[in-house]
Amino acid sequence: MAQYRVHHKTVYHYESDVATSHQCLHLEPLGAPTQILHRFRLNVSPDPGEIQRGRDYFGNSFHSFDISEPHRALEVETRSDVSVLPRDMAMPLLTPACSEAARLAHVHEDPLSLTASEFVLPSPRIPLLREAHDFAAPLLLPDRPVLDAALALCAKVKTSFRYKPGVTDASSPIQTLLKLGQGVCQDFSHFTISCLRSHGIAAAYMSGYIRTNPPPGRPRLVGADASHAWVTVLVPQLGWVEIDPTNNCLVGEDHISVGRGRDYGDLSMIRGSILGGGLQTIRVAVTVEPIEERVAVARPL
Repeated sequence: MAQYRVHHKTVYHYESDVATSHQCLHLEPLGAPTQILHRFRLNVSPDPGEIQRGRDYFGNSFHSFDISEPHRALEVETRSDVSVLPRDMAMPLLTPACSEAARLAHVHEDPLSLTASEFVLPSPRIPLLREAHDFAAPLLLPDRPVLDAALALCAKVKTSFRYKPGVTDASSPIQTLLKLGQGVCQDFSHFTISCLRSHGIAAAYMSGYIRTNPPPGRPRLVGADASHAWVTVLVPQLGWVEIDPTNNCLVGEDHISVGRGRDYGDLSMIRGSILGGGLQTIRVAVTVEPIEERVAVARPL
């Protein structure tokens, strides 16, 4: 079991006064079978007075607030203590075939939403592209074990595209990754999901963090010191299994989940609207540190 303290700080600076600000945050880590949230603290400056907490359609926690006093900066800071439990060892070659995964997507009852079938449909930021279908076709063969095929797809995405921050942004479509041949974890995840969905396999977008400093002898994961994105795919007999195309791996104890949705648009960590402000600059700092002291926890039943 891995235990972490996550510090996430976002600061907006505006060139002129913001009269009002309405914001919605997806920053609280999930409480899930493989993850326990011990503590979550949220601080906002200027103080909005009241911060409302709720759950969205997909079961993720969110916070919302309004600031009605003029301000030229907005600071959002969270601190979370999380335990990530070991996942059951998946054996990719022993999972059911891709064709069975596609059939299951239309009948599986998902405890976090109505059915898994909505994760096969196109979503606002993930169209079912012909390019994605053709990219994955040699791998997602009907008789091939689905998790083996999905991991092969991760490897192909990893080797076909270059990880490079700054060439895309939150609004960039999948076509930008295909055109430039480079992007970030959000782009890799969106494209991987398009590949899977275009073959009828249910796949969802995951948002969260990864460990900043790996244990000795292990490589530093791409995307550390920032929020991260990866993919979860519906595997018959196993349920939802998380894979990371940016790092070409099964997700394990190095990943901390914040939310699950159809695409980035469902899980933007800070999203809202302002009146005024003019040009703005944004600074984001994320640190994920292991907690040395042991925290007594009970494994969920």
